[in-house]
Amino acid sequence: MNEVLREVSDDEGADEELIGPVRDEEEPRDWRSVTGRRVASEDERRASEGRTLFDDNRPRPGPQRVWSSNDPYDFFKSMFTDSVIDLMVTETNRYADQIHSACEMAPHARLRDFKPTNRAEMETYLGIQVSMGLIKKPQITDYWSTNKNNLGWTPNYSRTMSRNRFQMITACLHFNNNRKRVERDQPGYDPLFKVRPLLDQVSSNFSSEYYPHEQLSIDESMVSFRGRIFFRQYIPSKRHRFGIKNFVLTDASTNYTYIWDVYTGGAYTYNRETGIGHSTVMTLMNHGNLLGKGHTVYTDNFYTSPALYKALHAQNTGACGTVRVNRRGMPPGLRNLKLKPTEPPVFFESFPLLAASFRDAGIVTVLSTVNDNAVISKRVSSKGPDGHRVLKKPKAVEDYYRYMGGVDRADQLCSYYAYQHRVMKWYHRLYHHIKEVALVNAYILYKESGNTMPAAVFRDKVVEGLLRKQRATQSPPPMPLVEMTAVPARLVGRHFLRNRGQTVLYARPENEAQKMEGKGESRHPTSARHAQTIQHSAPLTVSRSTTPSLCTDSNSRSHTDLQRSLTKHWRVQCQSQL
Repeated sequence: MNEVLREVSDDEGADEELIGPVRDEEEPRDWRSVTGRRVASEDERRASEGRTLFDDNRPRPGPQRVWSSNDPYDFFKSMFTDSVIDLMVTETNRYADQIHSACEMAPHARLRDFKPTNRAEMETYLGIQVSMGLIKKPQITDYWSTNKNNLGWTPNYSRTMSRNRFQMITACLHFNNNRKRVERDQPGYDPLFKVRPLLDQVSSNFSSEYYPHEQLSIDESMVSFRGRIFFRQYIPSKRHRFGIKNFVLTDASTNYTYIWDVYTGGAYTYNRETGIGHSTVMTLMNHGNLLGKGHTVYTDNFYTSPALYKALHAQNTGACGTVRVNRRGMPPGLRNLKLKPTEPPVFFESFPLLAASFRDAGIVTVLSTVNDNAVISKRVSSKGPDGHRVLKKPKAVEDYYRYMGGVDRADQLCSYYAYQHRVMKWYHRLYHHIKEVALVNAYILYKESGNTMPAAVFRDKVVEGLLRKQRATQSPPPMPLVEMTAVPARLVGRHFLRNRGQTVLYARPENEAQKMEGKGESRHPTSARHAQTIQHSAPLTVSRSTTPSLCTDSNSRSHTDLQRSLTKHWRVQCQSQL
């Protein structure tokens, strides 16, 4: 089957098929200029018409249950539940069996030794992958390096799971039964069949554990992938230009990813009559059950159109975003508008729409159903003699800049500690992205529940929780083999006191003067006594790692102090030996 690369840009020159009709021979007649006079805002219109406000008809924003635990592992498991882990275990084991039965492997192939995995081991596998985002190394095998002289040596990976076992699970990692796959161009074909069960379960967990605040943002998110797949996209304005494009709806206040849809081509998902932008927004809002609850959606010019905003307004949902002036239904007065930087914004109204244009670095045009024609002044830098100027811009533009970045900020949070190693299968790359979004959402849920913790520490605690079950059933590692070497008997042997005969003691000078007077002369003996010395038993052969020491502080204890302590300690035993 020939793979087709569909490269699509969301810039101004994108295909009409993907952005919907942008021109219309019949100019709209119901737009009127409202520059210089007051226009009511959406909140004022709602109050005057008696329509439901946001605060009166929606679930409580934020976490949807009271958390009794503050363990980060529990918050992550609310996204990656046991049913998700069991799905991964079942399909991975099934795929390994299918590989064994489908082909004859080489005699020394690793997969010949594959043993079925279980929930505890799969959580350990997940924990290792999450930790690889915290501890970044060039190659997967570097985590199992045995070079102890390397400053980045990480022995805990080999103690947790062998390298071969990790690579075998990675090779067999699967999320659906291949036997149920429908071929392309057949009824019921799903381009995302490989990852569909995982995507559905995790998306359901995202929307059940959290409800967004009033402001929502919708934008594209790219999952980097350069392999061959027919729905691969090209967006030059994104950080990852090539990859799998997702349409994402986030809470603009917290950057929580509430729901998303993977773009697989307009022929499979979207209505070409209304355009991909219109269809995407309505699909996401319907799937998230967010229509009719007073939310405000912020979109960029890829999605924004008068038809879309009217459809949202009819279902008690506000909208605001940048718009292309050649969209069908836009006021003709904005098509060839030329503004100077010092000129005020220009407004046009066609209920419930308000269009505004102002001059910043270039002309910016916004469309809104929730804003009035209020103008705010902002001091910005310039090349003039004062070094600044006062910019007058619509309040709708300020709201757009404030709330539109939810998806980009969510992508930024996912990129900090992402699993960055190369994968060959597109559904593995999508799985890693789903896992990262689950970790970020769990962290946001953790903070919204009244807890505080740095993101890196949060992930480290999640790793500890994922490894907990495996370590509880794991036997202690064997002691490492060490070189056997002879150790002096004085360190490890038994010690006894032995008489060494009569010893003459000499008097010491009492001061420096006596020292000088007695210099060059022999000191006179004062007395004699029987002295004792220490006798050591035969030397022993012990492990270098278990070498004992008789003196805990060799710098503070002299040999005489050691003799005295040994004399006191072994007096009874020495008498019996003598």
